[in-house]
Parts: sequence; C-alpha cells; structure tokens
Amino acid sequence: MAKQTRTAVAVIGDLIDSKAIKHRFEFQERFARDLADISKWQADSPYTLTLGDEFQALYTHGKGLFYDLFHIRECLYPVRCRFSIAIGEITTAINRQQAIGMDGPAFHTAREGIEHLKKTGHQLSIAGLPWEGSAMLRPAINLLWESTANWKPNRMKILRMEHDQNWDSPGQYGLNISERAINKNIREGLLKDWSRLIEATEKEIDQELNGNKGNP
Repeated sequence: MAKQTRTAVAVIGDLIDSKAIKHRFEFQERFARDLADISKWQADSPYTLTLGDEFQALYTHGKGLFYDLFHIRECLYPVRCRFSIAIGEITTAINRQQAIGMDGPAFHTAREGIEHLKKTGHQLSIAGLPWEGSAMLRPAINLLWESTANWKPNRMKILRMEHDQNWDSPGQYGLNISERAINKNIREGLLKDWSRLIEATEKEIDQELNGNKGNP
C-alpha cells in the first residue's frame, strides 16, 4: 500500500541564549504550561518541548499561526526566540497529543531553516510559499518581523486583541492599561498594518495547503 502523505505547516522554535536564563528549570516548566494553553486554539499537533532549547508544532492551515507566534514571544519575554516555518509534506500520521514521532520534508526543511537562522542572526524563516506570485510579501515580512524585536508584551497582547476585535475585554489578554495607551501602541507599532500583513500571509499559506492536499 502506498505511503499516505499530506501537506502541512511545521513550526520549530528555538530559544536564543537560553543558557543565560536564570532559574532555567522553573522557566521551562512555566513555558511548557504556556505552550499547552496556546495549543488549545489553532495547532493540530500541539506545541511540544523537544529539547531544552527547542519546541515544535504542526498546523494543517494558516489561520492563527502568526498570532500564536506572537503569543509565544509574549510569554517568553524578555527571552528571545527564532522561528522556522516550513510548508511541505508530512509522511506520518499527525500526532494530536504531542508534536513528536512525526516525519517528512516539512520538518526537515524547518530544521534547515533553524540552522540558517543561527548563522544569519535573523529570527524568522518561512519556506514553501510561492513567493514569486507576491514579490513584496517575503521582504515585507522579514523587515516587519525584525522591527518587532524590541516589542514589549503589552504591544503583542494588543495585536492579538486587534486580531480578535475584542476591544471590550482587555483584561482577558492581561492588559491593565488605559484606552489611550492602547491606541498609542496601535499607532506606534503599526498594528493595523501588521494585522493586514498577517492576514495576507496566512491566506497565502492556506492557498498553498489547499492546492496541495494529500490524503487525510
């Protein structure tokens, strides 16, 4: 019988300078709980710590992917993280409990992306999109992602709130700042532009996945 495959999105995250983290064991325990909470929403195979410095997940769609990455960065602050995203084939069944025991070109490409990021010093890699159809999308993502390197947690919380259009419940996002401060963050962080760029990129990912459907 032929091996079943499907196209999916593999995400690998790698903490930067993790050996310098104080109280590392307690940090890892807290971060594992944060990842479990984030995974309730969008990931098909939940974010799972695989090594002391790394974690991974699998998506079968693009919706919510980048907001999850911002949420992870928010939980990690001030620790920084590099992310490698790869769209490609998965040649094993999807593990719905933990992002382990799966294989395929998507994970191999995501791993290559992490190694490349370590060499370049950048913090985001995306592979598998037909960038030729949208020549400005890739440099726009790279430039804007680098521009968020110094964002504080509140700005990332507001970005998620902007995405959800949930302006009546800032406390749900852990925000305890004035409406004026929220609006200032939206302006200075170009959060409406970010939302449009995220929507466009996630739409591109979905189109790529829908055009390459394998067996379920």
